[in-house]
Amino acid sequence: MDLIPWLRRRTAIVPFLATAPGGTATRLAVEAAVRAAGWQPAESPAAANLLIVAGTPHGAFADAATRIHDSMPLPRTRLDLPEPATAATALAEAAENLRSGRAMDDPLEHTPDTTHPPSGPHHHTDHSDGMSGPSSTALHAHVDPVTGEQGHAGDEHETHLGGDGMHDHGGHGDGMHGHAGHAMSMDLPGGLAMADRAEDRDGLRLDVLTVPLGPVLRWWPAGLVVSAQLHGDIVSAATVSVIEGAGGESFWLGPWLRAAAGEPVTVGEGGSWQVARRLDSVASLLGVAGWDVMAVAAARLRDDVLNEAIHRRRSDSPGSDVDIRLRRFVRRVSMSRVLRWSLRGVGRIDTLPPGVSAQPTGGSARRLEGDARLTPEGKTGPVALPPGGLAGDAHDRLVAMLTGIEDIDRTGESALEPGEFVAEQVWRTRWILDALPGLLAGSELAEARLLVASLDPDLETFAPARSEAVHG
Repeated sequence: MDLIPWLRRRTAIVPFLATAPGGTATRLAVEAAVRAAGWQPAESPAAANLLIVAGTPHGAFADAATRIHDSMPLPRTRLDLPEPATAATALAEAAENLRSGRAMDDPLEHTPDTTHPPSGPHHHTDHSDGMSGPSSTALHAHVDPVTGEQGHAGDEHETHLGGDGMHDHGGHGDGMHGHAGHAMSMDLPGGLAMADRAEDRDGLRLDVLTVPLGPVLRWWPAGLVVSAQLHGDIVSAATVSVIEGAGGESFWLGPWLRAAAGEPVTVGEGGSWQVARRLDSVASLLGVAGWDVMAVAAARLRDDVLNEAIHRRRSDSPGSDVDIRLRRFVRRVSMSRVLRWSLRGVGRIDTLPPGVSAQPTGGSARRLEGDARLTPEGKTGPVALPPGGLAGDAHDRLVAMLTGIEDIDRTGESALEPGEFVAEQVWRTRWILDALPGLLAGSELAEARLLVASLDPDLETFAPARSEAVHG
């Protein structure tokens, strides 16, 4: 009996999920299929043998996904899933490719394909030495602050990560305009820029290293790129950019967009989407905090709430299984002393962050125009509190996500009125992106991940379909 095929058939499938901008629906389907298969997702690409790209990769994200795949150890394979419908069958086929040895063909005959038509799932097997792929001017290595593993992400040598389909949101006084990192002309092996020297917050001259976070990280908002300037493990400055997606409407705003377009949508469906959205954010925060068991529990509850709304199978009894599990989940997470200790003081927003003014006055239409951007400190303008649920530290934001979640109406049959909900969510996301550079400055690198997870901006709110539904 040949030992290699015997061992290959028993290979553990370790997936790493990369979510493209606009790929939320596919991500949810993939996460459910991975749980059903009993696979344990990898925390970083270095520990994975299956890269799953949820959604349709374009531009800078496509380059990042290719570079991540090239950095994974052999044997490996890649699965592109533009749509959620075929997630389970495509994952089973990808696992069979690994276990049958089809992912270990002659490496000299393989040429990575970065063109992925959106018609269905695509498999890519790669056996190169990890040095092929886009040039190092397109992407730079990054260090995962959770695992310490080295991966790859967008190139900070683009204009504040604003090129290649990315929009810069770090143009405040604490951003990276004029910082020493742009003088770096030498690269270390793997593409990581050589460190320079600058004064830290205590006036000491220390090494300065620019480390990009995103767009391919676990428990990370799809399409977000943060370029952090580090003194040791302290973020001294940061810029925030958004990678453009493939278009399409926002998944989490779906009921309100359909209602605005004249489709019949019930209050109960909108309530279910609100509950699921909160649970999705809670799952991300718990995952970054290291409470994997409860992160999976939140994801299961999220999927069950959505399935109730989609299939209309929710019981009228207040004691339904989902309701009971939801109450138990909220109680357990809210009462965790270790979690409270871990999140206390992280990303506190008691007042407006440095360099940021307040919410513009006027209706939602004005907030969607040019004055929706927060103005730099020193300019005249109204002063207001941050959007609802964002004040306080990371634990306060977690409590805000869970508060009243059991009482949201998921059964109402009356028609859903879109009102200003979509405009408020767009403004909330813009507020977060504008505030992030100031909030990240002075935090530790590990705290930065917790901070972003506690804010969890929904970048799909900027999809073209959102604008058409609101203005149209």
